[in-house]
Amino acid sequence: MKSHRRPHTLIVGGTRGTGRAVVRQFLSRGHVVSVIGHRRPPEARRANMRHYSVELTEAAPLSAALRECIRRDGPLSNLVFLQRFRGEGDPWQGELDVSLTATRNIIEGLSRHFARGTTGSIVIVSSNSSRLVADEQPVGYHAAKAALWQMARWYAVALGPRGIRVNCVTPGTVLKAESREFYLRNKPLQRFYRKITPLGRMGTAEEVAGVIAFLCSPAASFVTGQDIAVDGGLSLLWQESLARKAAGLTHPGSSKSNSSDERACHPAAGLPPLPQHGAGTGAEAGSHAAGRRVRAALAGARAAAGFPAGPFSVPALRLCATA
Repeated sequence: MKSHRRPHTLIVGGTRGTGRAVVRQFLSRGHVVSVIGHRRPPEARRANMRHYSVELTEAAPLSAALRECIRRDGPLSNLVFLQRFRGEGDPWQGELDVSLTATRNIIEGLSRHFARGTTGSIVIVSSNSSRLVADEQPVGYHAAKAALWQMARWYAVALGPRGIRVNCVTPGTVLKAESREFYLRNKPLQRFYRKITPLGRMGTAEEVAGVIAFLCSPAASFVTGQDIAVDGGLSLLWQESLARKAAGLTHPGSSKSNSSDERACHPAAGLPPLPQHGAGTGAEAGSHAAGRRVRAALAGARAAAGFPAGPFSVPALRLCATA
């Protein structure tokens, strides 16, 4: 029996992690939930959930699954994308095919199959790697995530006249069912996130799902073409500030520092003492002094954190840029 009177939400990549939290969020709201993903989630036993196992890169099987999805449960209310490439082969082509081409094909194929008389919603889940560099991820991942944001903006304009809103959600590192125990047992890592995150803690997959549900609700009926970061404010901080926080340092130019703090950076940096205020010849001296202060702060952060001299890098911060 078809459940056309219930809102129908299709979730691409909803079989684990944040995707499963999104599935549970919409099931709890009484939606019929269709999921495209390789794994069969435990929630698939629910009467109001359907699971379609299909390769996103295979056009004909994907089109057939989309047709069956609409035939079985009626027009869509919402469409949510959380997929990424996890296969073998060329990661560049894989990321483009799975993240970009599949997203475009699904939107193009379903944009005329949203319920009439309601405001439809499309949400694309991206990553902070769309604007920051996570060096444990390949270049294709970064390029795809950045392109998804512009794709969302383009479709927000193109589909607006049909009453379909399109937005992005960009999570930081969050606690998921698969990784929750690891983070909760790792007390130093918990302290690290409390230290560097403005809200003082890690987020959860359920909180990301809540933002997605909001964007799909009538409360967001006039919101389109936006990117909402769900990272506790972490992406607001300058990377150098994050490094100082991680190392427990104070910036030489801040009101909290003093001459002894500044001198403490110099042995690690191997630099001469900074000139006193007014020394040197005008703008040139000021520029050199500012440059030395920045280099001293970076070198001090390296030394305090126990990292070797060389290009500045805080490996633990890599965790912050992945979704």
